[in-house]
Amino acid sequence: MTLTSATSTAKSSAAKTNQPTVLTLGMFIIDEFSYLAADGHIDPSRQAPAPQIGGGGTYAIIGARIWLQPSSLAMIVDQGPDFPQEIYDTLRSYAHASSSRSDEQSTLVAEDELVPGLFYFRPQEVGTTRALNSYKGDHRAFQYLTPRIRITPRDHVTMGTVRTPAVPNMMHFICSPARALEVIQEARELGWIGERTGTDGKLGDVAHLIFEPIPDRCVPEELPNLKQALPHIKVLSPNAEEALSLLGVSFPTSTAQPGYSSTLKLLIEEAAASFISFGMRPDSAVVVRSGEMGVYVLPAKSTSPGTSVGRWIPAYHTSSDRVVDVTGAGNAFLGGFAAGLSLTQGDIYEAACYGNVSAGFVIEQVGLPKLEADDSKELWNGEVALNRLAEMKARSR
Repeated sequence: MTLTSATSTAKSSAAKTNQPTVLTLGMFIIDEFSYLAADGHIDPSRQAPAPQIGGGGTYAIIGARIWLQPSSLAMIVDQGPDFPQEIYDTLRSYAHASSSRSDEQSTLVAEDELVPGLFYFRPQEVGTTRALNSYKGDHRAFQYLTPRIRITPRDHVTMGTVRTPAVPNMMHFICSPARALEVIQEARELGWIGERTGTDGKLGDVAHLIFEPIPDRCVPEELPNLKQALPHIKVLSPNAEEALSLLGVSFPTSTAQPGYSSTLKLLIEEAAASFISFGMRPDSAVVVRSGEMGVYVLPAKSTSPGTSVGRWIPAYHTSSDRVVDVTGAGNAFLGGFAAGLSLTQGDIYEAACYGNVSAGFVIEQVGLPKLEADDSKELWNGEVALNRLAEMKARSR
């Protein structure tokens, strides 16, 4: 199933036209950690790790970076005077110039050469955005330690990551449905969305909007706002719990109960169909991220009677042996999905395979996957991404 677009951005031309293939409005965050004892105080028996690179935008853009050149990507990083040099160097390490062979395998051709694209640093006097992750048993609490700085489509124009009349091919954003309406309005004012005739003579949206609803606003009270936003969104992607929560459906928690997986899958499929019934366009899709069960992909045009082509795409890792930390996996999936959607000319099922591979790399360690070069090939955690993609496609048939 293919989602069509009036625009397509070649990887080789993105830097020249300031038209990113994938752009994210997600934030960069420095994550700090604490472990609490049963009484709520710091647990002296557990040492908290050093601050880590975080933020949904960061993981999303790295998920896309696995498949695309730095010059094809754009994310704004708000950089305060407290920005650690080590973290800065780590981010820059993902921005080495690369080329593309005919087999689409990205290769490093100038390891010490940095190119425009990927991370665009924006100085902030107020300091870098930081958040605290507190763990007490199996419970994780998250709170911002500094004010959040929202990133808007217009910020990317101001920063020069996108220069009018160029527009991004894919725009990923993470926020509440209410905030999504504001983002959509600004994108419309900039000419990023709205039908226009493309180079192929067909009408279509200028940019694909990939919406990831923020977890704490996946509540029934936001459903009216979501319904207003859906006609403008190409891909809606909550995780399973968020999808059910938006609809006011209880998430089943008795994992040992017979038929648990089948019951949960049915609820997810029904939720996806409900979102589409709220007015999503025929060329849009719902992608529900479902952890170890994989992802459920449902194109809008498949919901007429007798034509359902919803499909489950399995997760890349089939056992927990390689799973170290799932932080950022969903964000990385959507970055990889966005890249795959562009590289496959809109094939949502194949794009999900790209996304699952990106998520697979992210969960193999704490923090971002490692990028290095070997014989001019890019290696992610020591492996060629395309090899994993071939395996993923074979398992998804």
